[in-house]
Amino acid sequence: MSVELYHELPEHAAWCKAYVEQNQMLLAKEPYTPPAFNRYSVNLPGTHGGVNYSGGAFDPSLGLFIVNVNNLGQPMRIVPDEAGGYTNAGPFAGTVRFWNPEKRLPCTEPPWGELVAVDVNSGKIAWRSTLGITDNLPEGKQQTGRPGLGGPIATAGGLTFIGATDDARFRAFDTKTGKELWTYHLPASAESIPITYADDRGKQFVAIVSTGGGLLRAPLLSDEVIAFTLDDGANGGPKVVQASPNPATSQSMPAPPGPTVQNLAPVNPATLKRQAALLPQGPARSVTIRACSPCHGLDVVTNQHLTSQEWTNVVQTMSAKGAPATPAELNMIQSYLAKAFPRASSQD
Repeated sequence: MSVELYHELPEHAAWCKAYVEQNQMLLAKEPYTPPAFNRYSVNLPGTHGGVNYSGGAFDPSLGLFIVNVNNLGQPMRIVPDEAGGYTNAGPFAGTVRFWNPEKRLPCTEPPWGELVAVDVNSGKIAWRSTLGITDNLPEGKQQTGRPGLGGPIATAGGLTFIGATDDARFRAFDTKTGKELWTYHLPASAESIPITYADDRGKQFVAIVSTGGGLLRAPLLSDEVIAFTLDDGANGGPKVVQASPNPATSQSMPAPPGPTVQNLAPVNPATLKRQAALLPQGPARSVTIRACSPCHGLDVVTNQHLTSQEWTNVVQTMSAKGAPATPAELNMIQSYLAKAFPRASSQD
């Protein structure tokens, strides 16, 4: 397919245009365009594009093969080598994606990642859904899809689970329709394939490895395996997803997450005392200070005004990163922050 440069946000569009011009790149206009000689060319999909090595999942009852794809380009060129032959080499080839590496924003048109279902009986695409969001884009512009490595799994209950994307989310989709049903914000990207299993009582779990890193160079933030339980489906339709890093404390997970706590260095006591003065009095004030301050300054809290749901997501992420608080204390912190720092336009 032809390579179309990103155009929607002026700043990133200008960066991509300059990137192409400064490196004299040739943008492919048709599929299977061969790499140019002594000049960078960009094909779509590139070496990380398409299905890649992760594979897909099959639902035999629906006849659907579900797989995630990357719509990513790759700068490449052919140059002479020292042995008298030719090779694909240069500062871009095989090492740098066709994107702004600092902001991790591809220079092709979105969606940059998709989940696609193919009807194996007809060979036609049954549905395709954007997979992943870009957190550092403006609100309303984040549904871009994201690069990902790691395939999906499909359950007999009609759900397709997938991590893969570098936005550190774990998602469940309705296998029949492709509708995104549930999202959990992981402590790091899950560039891996989930597994599902049952315990000796027949209770079903889904687990995912969450570390970051990998060929996409997502931030290496964690080393966790997180397990999620599945409801028995008594309410009908796709099974309701429940989740917990510890199955013994399983709880219902909220809808798609909002802002998250960043990994920041602890602040000195004098600064911490000054920041703590901005926290209003309340029954959970002291536990909030104790749970939050070991990892970052309290200004991360006081500078945000979020909905109750968004504060739930922030506290959930704090818990996944090891915040020193019990489940009951985490609930107290969430309620305290939602009351102390509400979003002005919140209706909840």
